[in-house]
Amino acid sequence: MKYDNQLRYAINIIKEYDGRHPLAAWLKDFFRENKQMGSRDRKTVSELVYGYFRLGHNQYASVEERMLTGLFAGDNLPELTTYFKSAEESLPAVSIDKIFPWSNLLSEEIDAPSFAASFLKQPDLFIKIRPGKKDQVTGKLDAAGITYKISGDCIALPNSTKAAALLKINEEAVIQDQSSQRTGLLVRNLTVKTVWDCCAASGGKSIMLFDLLPWVELTVSDVRASVINNLKDRFREASIRDYDAFVTDLSVDHVALPEKEFDLIVADVPCTGSGTWSRTPEQLFFFRKEKI
Repeated sequence: MKYDNQLRYAINIIKEYDGRHPLAAWLKDFFRENKQMGSRDRKTVSELVYGYFRLGHNQYASVEERMLTGLFAGDNLPELTTYFKSAEESLPAVSIDKIFPWSNLLSEEIDAPSFAASFLKQPDLFIKIRPGKKDQVTGKLDAAGITYKISGDCIALPNSTKAAALLKINEEAVIQDQSSQRTGLLVRNLTVKTVWDCCAASGGKSIMLFDLLPWVELTVSDVRASVINNLKDRFREASIRDYDAFVTDLSVDHVALPEKEFDLIVADVPCTGSGTWSRTPEQLFFFRKEKI
């Protein structure tokens, strides 16, 4: 009965959610209004909802059928998997090529089936250690009994890890996906002085640049004032004080730009958001190729 109720809650959420707000924030508000749900119920319902969206653009006869298919595909809720086992044989198989049906739009270097299949499971939580902080970070993780994998300054943690409760985020380590951290290999040996991060978002790439090239003069910009405000908070925590920041829309003609020359311009283009879909699968579900 408990598992049936959890499934019912998850189905109702899918019927109410329209994708206009981030799913994580929407769920937080939903659970705040439904205080009768305990922490285990919230975790299970959230997993069911995320599993629903991880199937991307596969089509199903009903919300329940799709949700149960997502449950078995993700295999993250063993108790529910066992409880609903009798339904598994009647469910349609997940078509990997329908998770993201526009493989012809991917770069040639991307393995399309692997790209699509990667969205079925939530990835590890990755952090980048700030310079001189490795002993502090690993010491805190060891003391907390956290299992982790480390390669250079990149640490992979279980995705349920509450990193902010253990570490001084942005001061000791930055939460940053492994793929984003690897872009640092492109600039590690450069001798540039002036750098403009023109799609800065909340500043993760710029903090990495500062750590790799601490002498650079940073200029950052983004189309959204809200994320530039978040960037300023992160920079303060990261002890980055000498920089220029402004808001601008680089997609329009005759945009006002700084009268300054730059040795390096960092541009995150084309920004489809696909790099975040394994953590925000609702964006994959609501994605249409016209958005590119």
